[in-house]
Amino acid sequence: MSSDPRLEDLQNRYTNKIARVANVLATDPRTKKTIRRAQREMKWSGLNVSLETAAERMVEEVFRDLSELDERLNGVKIALVEDEFPEAGTVHDTKYFPYIHISTSLLGLMSELTQVQADLGSNIMRRRRPLETQVAALRYLALQWSFHGLSGTIGRKSSLRFGTWSSYIYRLMYAATSFILAHEAAHILLGHEHKAVRNTAESHKLEYEADAYGLELLHKMPLIRKKSDVTSGAMLVLDGFDFLVRSQWVIPPQSHPSAAKRIDSLVQRGLLQPTDLDEVMSKVAWASSDTVEALPSEFWQDLLSSRHWVTDFHSEQVYSEIVNIDMMCGMDEELLLNALQETLKEANRQDIDINSPLRRIMAKFDDTSYGLSLHDIDDVVSTDPEISTVGSPYQLACNYITEIMVRNHMLSKED
Repeated sequence: MSSDPRLEDLQNRYTNKIARVANVLATDPRTKKTIRRAQREMKWSGLNVSLETAAERMVEEVFRDLSELDERLNGVKIALVEDEFPEAGTVHDTKYFPYIHISTSLLGLMSELTQVQADLGSNIMRRRRPLETQVAALRYLALQWSFHGLSGTIGRKSSLRFGTWSSYIYRLMYAATSFILAHEAAHILLGHEHKAVRNTAESHKLEYEADAYGLELLHKMPLIRKKSDVTSGAMLVLDGFDFLVRSQWVIPPQSHPSAAKRIDSLVQRGLLQPTDLDEVMSKVAWASSDTVEALPSEFWQDLLSSRHWVTDFHSEQVYSEIVNIDMMCGMDEELLLNALQETLKEANRQDIDINSPLRRIMAKFDDTSYGLSLHDIDDVVSTDPEISTVGSPYQLACNYITEIMVRNHMLSKED
């Protein structure tokens, strides 16, 4: 990527996040083994490369193709940022050309979703990794992000000897990456940075315009030869953002319309024609991110016992913890309260009246006009003067249960 003072400013935004993640990885003896294994497993079109390398190559390739369609993009820079939270956006200032930033974790999410869709579209892969295991694998990713702040995934056994399957993954990934960049480029080309946004409706209007203009660009790109790939790529991106909103946010920010509304707008404009496979993929993304409801235990059993998934990236304890979190997400208030009281009893902390910290924690979320994420709740719970003093080995359980209870209370307020 090109060197630019703006990129340094952007990278500084993530310094604390990166440092926190680095500290976690440095203290986990499994990390180096996990990274080496992940790099061996990550292959693109028969090439052994890391995700970051493959993503960077693809981003550069896609934006070069976009720039050839409109010379106004020639001065725009691209920043590929290493960040655990998936996002993309444009940055404008008076001193430099605008630039587009995209996080490697967003490309990682797109990689996960493209592999799910490719599996579901292949008779062989659908038998090896059936729909229930796909939902559970994506749920694992959603819960890792929500409660650990890390993009932990369940790996797939490499199947690149199936040429059609791997080619389809590359096409989907190229189309999805193209839509992300084309959408952001559209904001620049349409002059959205110069438009004053006074309310939610005006913000949504700009997003609809960028979606439509971005798709029109995609239809002109030389390497996207099938209209169905344009639709699938765009829907994967929109389903991906919906996946993030549903799994990460208790009260989502209002800056963007929902994925369903954006897809409907594009369909009405005649720019999208979803196939049956696209519709199935949307339902899988929706079901896996609906963390208010626990998955059936059989989904987890089928996933973790299958030889067609790589389930030794993490220890059995980590997998068990995620399955337990999923189970707690589906509990009602009474069961959660009983579980928390039992945990406090085992920790010999009966002195904590849970109603007191719950009231104190929820009082901090009076203003949710900018949204409320699970990470916001975790920040407050983990520093609460009572809950944060429970101590090991009960601390994490107390944190998780409290966070889920606060989430449920905030959701009930919204209803």
